[in-house]
Amino acid sequence: VTAFLRDLEVVAGWKPGEVLFLVDGFRVPADDPGRSQNYFSIMRNYLIESARATGFEAKNLDEAFFADFIHYGQRFDSPTDAHWNAHGHGVVFEAALQSEMIKGFVLDSAAR
Repeated sequence: VTAFLRDLEVVAGWKPGEVLFLVDGFRVPADDPGRSQNYFSIMRNYLIESARATGFEAKNLDEAFFADFIHYGQRFDSPTDAHWNAHGHGVVFEAALQSEMIKGFVLDSAAR
C-alpha cells in the first residue's frame, strides 16, 4: 500500500488532488462483529487511512451502500457474480459526486 501510494506520484505522476479512491466493501450491513476484524476489512481500512494520510481522497463505499440498503433494501451486485449491478453503480456515482475532487472539477468547469 505504501509503495503503491508513493508510486502513484513518483512513477505515474498523479498528485493527490487528481485521484479519488472509491473503496468497495461489504455493501450490506450485518450483525457480525468479527467481520470488521477479518483480513479484507483490515486491509481496506489500511488503504483508506493510508491514502488519506498521504493527501489522497478515499471514500469508504460501505457508508453509501449501507445507507442505501437500509432505505431501499435493494442488492448492489448482479445475480450471477459480485460485480455491481445498475443500482450499485448508481450508488457509487452518487458517492463520487460528493467527493471534494469531483466538486472541484465541477467548480473549475463552472468558472470557465
